[in-house]
Order: sequence, then structure tokens, then C-alpha cells
Amino acid sequence: MLLEPQDTLPLDPDLAETLLQHKGRVTFVADSDYVFAGSTGKTKWKDSILADYIKPAAERAKIGNVSWHVFRHSYRALLKRLKTPLEVQKQLMRHADLKTTLEVYGREPGVDEERRTANSEVAKMLLGR
Repeated sequence: MLLEPQDTLPLDPDLAETLLQHKGRVTFVADSDYVFAGSTGKTKWKDSILADYIKPAAERAKIGNVSWHVFRHSYRALLKRLKTPLEVQKQLMRHADLKTTLEVYGREPGVDEERRTANSEVAKMLLGR
């Protein structure tokens, strides 16, 4: 469940500057225009935004193939690594229930170093090393 549409989220000043620079390069710049409008000025659907902006950025950053699902999990994982309080994580993820934040987005994608180390220690113990 998501928060109500009127709830606000903070916008980082550096991200705001990047978005303003983007606005300076595009045709549709009225306050009511979409940030990532298509050639007609209408909104680009989420799959187009993913294909046109996010996937190319991920490729340039050499972080592999991404999806909206991976994107959200990664955001939550970064918040967790920054030791962001759970209530703040819940709000930034726009979840109405902390249970969603913890159970659906609680596991980080991939294998982090902490889990790798713990698993190696168990293997060493079982192998008698």
C-alpha cells in the first residue's frame, strides 16, 4: 500500500539541479509538463522511462541489467546501508505499512560481504579448516 498522493518527499538539491539541467535541454518546459515527456509532450510510460533513461544509465555505470523491481530493492538496500531509521525508510519507499518495507524489500539483491563472510566461516568450520 502506498502513501496518499498529497504526501511529499524531499528532493535532494543536487538531484534538483540535475533535473533543472534536463529541463533546459528539452522542448516541453511548462510547470505542468512531465519531467520525461515524449515527443508529443505526453508522459512516457514507466517502461519507456526504464528503457530510455534508467537502463542506459545502468549500462554506463556498469551495474548490469535493471528493472523497476531491482531499482526499488536497491534503493531500500542503500537506505539500510546508510543506517536510515526504519520509519524513514518506510516513508521514502512510500509504504503505508512498515511490514512491506521489512518483508518485501528487506532482503538486499545479490550477496553482500557480510553474508559471504558468514557463509565462508561456516564452510571452514565444517571442513575443519
